[in-house]
Amino acid sequence: MSTQIYHGRIKRNATLEQVHADLVAIRPEYVRTAREAIATVIARKLAFGRDLAENLCLIDPECNHWSRKRVVSKFEDAYRHQDDTLKALNWDFTCSVSVIPYRGDVLMLTHWRNYSQFADLIERAGFMDFHYQNSTDKPDSISEEEWDARRDAWDEAMPSGRAAEVAFQFQLVSWIDGLSARYDSDLIRACAPTEQSRRERVAYHLTEAAQIAHCTSPSEAMRIHRKVRELYPNRVPTVHLSSTPLQEA
Repeated sequence: MSTQIYHGRIKRNATLEQVHADLVAIRPEYVRTAREAIATVIARKLAFGRDLAENLCLIDPECNHWSRKRVVSKFEDAYRHQDDTLKALNWDFTCSVSVIPYRGDVLMLTHWRNYSQFADLIERAGFMDFHYQNSTDKPDSISEEEWDARRDAWDEAMPSGRAAEVAFQFQLVSWIDGLSARYDSDLIRACAPTEQSRRERVAYHLTEAAQIAHCTSPSEAMRIHRKVRELYPNRVPTVHLSSTPLQEA
């Protein structure tokens, strides 16, 4: 049987009761981090729309996808369609874990998109990396004995390979936890992007738009992507920035 534990962790010498207390204690920090992440996305999109308007004129104002109303509506649409990956991708900062008692330790599976701050928080709470895959060679940093021990632990703790059959689930961040961030103007302003990142994003967008205009077939997409990466830095110094990038926040 193929064993693919990409996001496995372990807390040594712990009980479920202790782990539950740890998770309850760190949950507020997870919620704060998620709200900041959502506010950062909103701030980035609002600033981009304002900066873009300094560098070109929209023929049809209704095509402005970066007004506050449009940006917030995208977040709300993602909330309503949480299972739609395309709609939820940029906005999904939900986070949960599955925990399984194992011989005096507690194994954990983490469930979130690859958001480094979440991993940092769980490590600070004492849950160390314990991933395992039997379809690839072990990492050089892990000994054969340790790799085999991980295999045995996961096979014994989760014999069917299905966490739902043996694990206890704990929600660290839900969609509801993050919803209020869309109305938190102070938080959005605190998460404003840097001027350099704003210039780079507009420069990339304008360069990409110019290159795509010459695209005649899907097979040219990779060539255009490479060309944009090559050319856009030259455009960065010429980008004009809005003096009020978050006025709508």
